[in-house]
Amino acid sequence: MLARIPFLPALLAVGSRYLPRGSLVLLLGTLSARAISTVGLLVTAAILGPSPYAALGVYVSILSLLSVAACGRYEAAILAVRHEGDARALVMLSQGICALFLLAVSSLCALVILMGWNDLVALPAAAMALLPLGILARVKLRIENLILTRSGRPRVRARSAIVQSIVQPLVTLASYWIGADAVLALVLGDAVGHLVAAFVLRMGNRDWRRETQPRGALLHHAAKWRQMPLAGLPNAFLSIAFDSAPALLAGLTLPPHLGGQMILALRLLDIPGFLVGFVAVPTLQRAIVEDKTPLRYALRPVLRLALMLGGMFLAIIVMAHFLSPLLLHTRWPELFRLVQWFALSSAFLAVTNPLIELVAIYGVEVRAFRRHLASLLILAVCTAGLLIFGERVPSLALLLALAGLARAAMFSRLLFQQSRRERGAAVPAR
Repeated sequence: MLARIPFLPALLAVGSRYLPRGSLVLLLGTLSARAISTVGLLVTAAILGPSPYAALGVYVSILSLLSVAACGRYEAAILAVRHEGDARALVMLSQGICALFLLAVSSLCALVILMGWNDLVALPAAAMALLPLGILARVKLRIENLILTRSGRPRVRARSAIVQSIVQPLVTLASYWIGADAVLALVLGDAVGHLVAAFVLRMGNRDWRRETQPRGALLHHAAKWRQMPLAGLPNAFLSIAFDSAPALLAGLTLPPHLGGQMILALRLLDIPGFLVGFVAVPTLQRAIVEDKTPLRYALRPVLRLALMLGGMFLAIIVMAHFLSPLLLHTRWPELFRLVQWFALSSAFLAVTNPLIELVAIYGVEVRAFRRHLASLLILAVCTAGLLIFGERVPSLALLLALAGLARAAMFSRLLFQQSRRERGAAVPAR
């Protein structure tokens, strides 16, 4: 019976075509890292309680929005160039822009703390002061990951993910036990975990840095890839704003006890999307860039990934339904029910992100901007709709799912239109 299902042979074909040698190591390492980090997350949550996670959700949302702009999106071109010297020049350009950006953010954070505005987002002053460090850690980790994606060294990436999953909860618990505030302990764990992971990746990139010399002046590369800050940055910012909205809304609109449980539920639901984003998407990017794959052929594995993700989230919904009674008399009574409610919106987020990666690769950022803006406006309208409903959490889950569905539909339509254009342009050439 299984042999008659066309999806399974197609999935095996995708694996043999798009997963190069060593990706199984990366997948197993990533699975191990996520298993360790999930256990660490649950242990940390059991000790700290749910309330600090509401503030952590707000902090990570702000951090994500600022991090995407830290390098002017020039780092996104590291995979697009073919010459290693050009890639090294883009790394140096990205790092230089990031240094200037961090100076500006540090001054802004000092002003916010001085004026007491950090209370408006329910963050302690110490956590706000660590914001530049968190941005630096995320940017370094992203750049080093992009370098390793170019060179195709999955073992180093897997090792980095495992080290991060161990360090982050250990630093959080150690900080809490020596007297740090619970929110500050979570922020420290997040920053140090990312920094250590970036250091592991950098050690793996030593040979590349030593052997690869930058080619051309940095200003030349800044002008050549100016579409990254001009078109790519607004798109990336709007995309991250959409992805960060659930955690931001949870931290700012819900009571801390309930908001913290929702943040933890969202982090658990992020696991399938993380696996796709960490393993499948970079592998697909590398295959497309190296082989110059037409969009119509690149869409096929992405759509199959979407089907696979849909099955995973359906299994999560069923499991959460049966596990919900186990937490009724604990500090986290709503956790599995929240997992069940927000699984649908998380599934749409996980499905849309690979589509957005294709948008960047195939150069349709200008047309994508309107879709990003429209999806964010739809989300804003849905959020305003919360005022109409009585129960805020079920309404939020439903409205986020509707906004996610609209976003997935818009980007799927954009890519299919671009695929038809490419096919129409190729027909006369024959």
